[in-house]
Amino acid sequence: MPKTHFKKAAVFLLCISFLAALPMYTVNANATSGQTDFCLNFDVWQGSGTVDVILRQHNPMDNNRAVIFENFEKLTLQEADILTFQETDVDKSFYTLEKIDGKPVLTLKENYLKILTDGRHFFLAYFKNVPEPILIKLNIATKKLHLENAGFDFEMVPDADGADVTLDNNKYSVVFDISMLEKLCYNGVELKESDFEFFNRHTKLIFVLYSGVLDTLSLGEHIFHAYFMNLSEPVQLKLIKTEPYIYGDLNHDGLVTATDARICLRASAQLTSLTLRQERAANVFFNGEITAANARKILLVSSELEDFYL
Repeated sequence: MPKTHFKKAAVFLLCISFLAALPMYTVNANATSGQTDFCLNFDVWQGSGTVDVILRQHNPMDNNRAVIFENFEKLTLQEADILTFQETDVDKSFYTLEKIDGKPVLTLKENYLKILTDGRHFFLAYFKNVPEPILIKLNIATKKLHLENAGFDFEMVPDADGADVTLDNNKYSVVFDISMLEKLCYNGVELKESDFEFFNRHTKLIFVLYSGVLDTLSLGEHIFHAYFMNLSEPVQLKLIKTEPYIYGDLNHDGLVTATDARICLRASAQLTSLTLRQERAANVFFNGEITAANARKILLVSSELEDFYL
């Protein structure tokens, strides 16, 4: 690969690594439309019209990286996977860049958007005075996909502080993205944004229900539904509420002791069965598995030799 192409590939893959490695971004009532902490976003394109975004530098405190309208060089479409990298300049006839209220606004035209496939696309905007190009994400959803019996399970947080569920793109080969979410409902009623938060991390979308919602639910099974622009049916999110639990405390006496380690060890050897509440308390490696290693970890924590979060 020529040196210039290698440099461009390295820049893009570094930007993509930010999506996986840097702090996750959260959507809430106070979020600024079209921007995350490290990646700008076009609105979701659903088959007609244009999409636009205000171009901002990643670090607004760095004056040396300020976006200067006149210094714009080009826009590229980036396509990459583990083995290949491809960068294509976007023809200037497919977009406009104009200054609105003193800010550079990039707009993709409808005739260009119709060329792109449904799913997620990344663009890089190059400016002469900005060391690295600006990463911009675009989601396209012109067709609604059918996912039969799509569902995920909530996991309660210790001490009943909340519950979270992870929607993994890889499970159904579909993009679960914060920009695609329309609403989250329980018993047909849409939840308020103050009841939960959601964010993307790697190839996953994570929902977190706040304790205020859990407090209104009875013990047992509850079904939530997440509606997305790109799906014809909602995704089912199942929550089984149990009594509050503490990691490592399998007998629920409020302490983590050798007795809890013994219960865990017997369960790992299938000599006894655990309730769902106990399984959650024993899940000290956060992987859903109960093995002798879990029992050892609980024993070490009970002796104050280790901590569950280290």
